[in-house]
Amino acid sequence: MYKDKPFELSNSSGHISLDFINTANFHGHVNHQEWLQSELDVIEWANFIGLSVESNTRSTLSLTELIQLREAMYRITFHAVNQTIADKEDMRVLNKWIKKAQEQVEILLRQDGVFSKQLTMSDGLTKVAFTVVLSFSELIMSDLFQKVKQCNSDRCEWFFIDHTKNKSKQWCTMKICGNREKAKRFYQSSRKEKGRI
Repeated sequence: MYKDKPFELSNSSGHISLDFINTANFHGHVNHQEWLQSELDVIEWANFIGLSVESNTRSTLSLTELIQLREAMYRITFHAVNQTIADKEDMRVLNKWIKKAQEQVEILLRQDGVFSKQLTMSDGLTKVAFTVVLSFSELIMSDLFQKVKQCNSDRCEWFFIDHTKNKSKQWCTMKICGNREKAKRFYQSSRKEKGRI
């Protein structure tokens, strides 16, 4: 889909957990595209979207485990969008991560009287994993999850939240997929018209 790591584009889904899923394309296929090639890539992505993360070489979480979590989240979302049943193993993986993350959640009372939630004793890849899995668990339990769609381009699998009133959004981003698909349709339409002459 894109040659470079498209962090500025994957930040357009409307939800941090979907942005995380969108750090890859063509999940599980021969044409799989991966933008999280290293721990540094993960830290770069996290900081780009506003999640302040420092590299922690002592973290027990590996990049492989983080990717496995993302792929389970992708498949669960894919099944939900297509109104099919998610695999039990993917749900087991998700619930395992939710339990781990919730053990590190702490509610704080700020000086202005407002309550806030934060993660304790987590950094690096662990902080990313806990943040996105808690965000994802809130999303899938909300009405907002009904608005999640998958890009209608045959060259993209990214998810996004359709906030349009008539639920008409078809592409993850007009900047890339929308313009490309419109250009393709115009080209195909022009060829048909020429064929009739």
